Amino acid sequence: MIALISLETLDAVGFETVKILLSLLWQSSILLGAVALLTYALRCRRASLRHQLWVAALLITPVLPLLSWIASQAGTPQVQIPLVPAYAARRPQAETGPAEFTPADIKTARPSVDSSSTSPRGQIDAVGSDAAVPSPLTQSPSREEVSTAGYPWAIALLIYLCGLGVFVLLMVAGLLRIGKYIRQGRIITEPRITGLFNAARRKLGHTRGCVVIETEAIQIPMTIRTFYPIVALPKDFASVLSNSEWRTVALHEVAHIKRNDPLLLSIVSVLRAVLFFHPLVWLAAREIFTLSEEATDDMVLEVVNKPLPYAKMLTRLTETLSRRMLLTELAVGIVFSKSVLLRRIEAILSDRSEQLRQFSRWTLAMTLAVAFGSLFLAIAVPLTSPGSTTPRHAAGMVQRHLWSTPPKSALEGGISPDGRYLSYVDWTAGNLAVRDLTTEASWLLTKNTTWETLDGWAYKSVISPDGRQIAYTWFNEKGLDFYDLRIIDMDGGNMRVLYHDASIFYIMPYDWSPDGKDILAYFQEADKRLVDEKTGELFGKGYLVLVSVADGSVQVLKTWYERRWPKRAVFSPDGRYVAYDFGLKEDLTRRDIFLMDLDGGGEVPLIEHPADDRLFGWAPDGRRILFASYRTSERSLWVIDIDQGAARGPPRLLKEVFVNGSPIGFTSDGSYYYGISTTASNVYLARFDPKGLNFEEQPELVSSQHVGTTTMGDFSPDGKFLVYKAGRAGHGPSRWGPADWMLVIYSVETGKERILTPSPSFLPGTPMSGPWFSPDGRSLLVSGSGRDSGKGIY
Repeated sequence: MIALISLETLDAVGFETVKILLSLLWQSSILLGAVALLTYALRCRRASLRHQLWVAALLITPVLPLLSWIASQAGTPQVQIPLVPAYAARRPQAETGPAEFTPADIKTARPSVDSSSTSPRGQIDAVGSDAAVPSPLTQSPSREEVSTAGYPWAIALLIYLCGLGVFVLLMVAGLLRIGKYIRQGRIITEPRITGLFNAARRKLGHTRGCVVIETEAIQIPMTIRTFYPIVALPKDFASVLSNSEWRTVALHEVAHIKRNDPLLLSIVSVLRAVLFFHPLVWLAAREIFTLSEEATDDMVLEVVNKPLPYAKMLTRLTETLSRRMLLTELAVGIVFSKSVLLRRIEAILSDRSEQLRQFSRWTLAMTLAVAFGSLFLAIAVPLTSPGSTTPRHAAGMVQRHLWSTPPKSALEGGISPDGRYLSYVDWTAGNLAVRDLTTEASWLLTKNTTWETLDGWAYKSVISPDGRQIAYTWFNEKGLDFYDLRIIDMDGGNMRVLYHDASIFYIMPYDWSPDGKDILAYFQEADKRLVDEKTGELFGKGYLVLVSVADGSVQVLKTWYERRWPKRAVFSPDGRYVAYDFGLKEDLTRRDIFLMDLDGGGEVPLIEHPADDRLFGWAPDGRRILFASYRTSERSLWVIDIDQGAARGPPRLLKEVFVNGSPIGFTSDGSYYYGISTTASNVYLARFDPKGLNFEEQPELVSSQHVGTTTMGDFSPDGKFLVYKAGRAGHGPSRWGPADWMLVIYSVETGKERILTPSPSFLPGTPMSGPWFSPDGRSLLVSGSGRDSGKGIY
């Protein structure tokens, strides 16, 4: 088992490593490829310039994924390229069951929803599902069945580490050989040699000294180290060169020290070892090494200005090389490789006036544009796994899970400014209740005892800014059938009816004004002359109103004549503005967000977009509005900046996946409270024992394709078929629309399934009950709302 756990961990680490390396390979190829083209275009210019371009590109290469992440956190547009395969763990499981809940990284608190909660009249509320759900039971593989072939990322990681180890060992061998050169060397103290090196330092304007040694282990002069430089010379090298050539050699080695070439080339060797699989990194390392020699040649020729003798000396010294030195990038010298000699001599003997000519403004602009453009492009196109993008959420967001099994009515309640109390409806008897989220205690504010004896029930509620009172709607039953707006203290005392009018059959409180003097609400008239021909429901004018807490007087802010109303409306923290979302007449499933100036400034659309946008809240600082939108592939959470009643800039993505969250409200510290459905429903099949009291075996899932979304099963009269409803609840603007559910006919004998999709004549966004088999087994019956014929059985 220990080996199995190690392989699993290694596989996960390997996947992350390979993902980073693949993204780095792709991004750096853009940058290094652009630099290769740029340096080729500048091949007649100074070697030092081309050397600097290659060094900068190679040093930036390993941090490209980090730069992409920083850019994503800053909101810079990026093109996510989903070429990295998604990770799938290869581990055996003893059994498959509900996945553990993992909090998402968002600074919110979310009550969950219990599917067992009932609405008035005792009916079960249908709730969407976005939680982990049970998977079909499968046989677990044994240990023998899990081989190393099931861990491809672990194998890939081991292959990479082996390649890295080879190059690290070569570097270590090079360092050991260089250490041997130093230990075997003899420090040169002859005034003639030390004087030449001191003169070279003065000529080049370099103040740092160096130690000169001679050793039998090398064939040509070389410079080792940067901070404590050592120049190593072959033994008896003084007899090979003339005084002028000695002067040139000294200038060359001191130029390497001044340019910090030993340090740069050591770093290049490390990067090449880490990215040994990248051909462009090898090209960059070769170019940096060659151009460092060419740039040093340029510095020497600026002093001696004798290109032909200098070229002849390099040729003669190169002829003495019997082999290429081991890992010469760890040290630099006047000649190391015969393969680059011809290129160096060509550069030495070329027209130097062209190399020294200043850039024109156009050439400089094009060089900078290509360099920075390739860098920005590399940062903007990271590789990702399919279905994953960056960022998943804004930086710094965290989540706390506060209530695991609240009733669904918690989504219709309010949160106190300090985040401690949550109002909701206890559907045991329709009472208004309060939950202390700190102590986990709950209490009733109203006094219903049973559904048989009550006169009405509570519904929507919001808590006052001081946290002492709750405004809520109360449905008057007993033949009245309309709502009151009421206020009650947090302890259940001092209840008073704020607004009572039988002509207003529906009331929805949205928010308290920041000063606690008014309540923002929606009123709906009941006009018996206006009847929906399709559904038979009454409707009338709707009003967005302010209700005075002092005397119940009403100020109408806006009037609508359609059967539409704001789903949510909130005050700005200074009380000057009201934001609300409102559905479009031509498409009731899509809403935009509007902003109303209560000081007489009129009303403006804040967010107009083809997607469905739902208002969530106004941040306590007054500078941002939070909303949910379907403008990406999934429902996501967005924020838009507000200044003086107008939007400032485009919306910014706050949390990428926010499928089923329902708004509750902000608290004074900037936390946002919301509820989310975590309910899953499945149809199971089991056989009773002969007495019909117990199951003969464990119930099994009927479907392995629609896990978590199947419900309402019914057998055909002959018992050979089972029909049930399946869907993707919560994954679209219309939770129960035709696109979200289907009918599945399951054969009990063969286990085969047949899928029926509903007719588009059904209204989107309306519930569908059933299905049931007809008595002859030839038809299926469902209850729902048709687009043309209204509610009924179909």
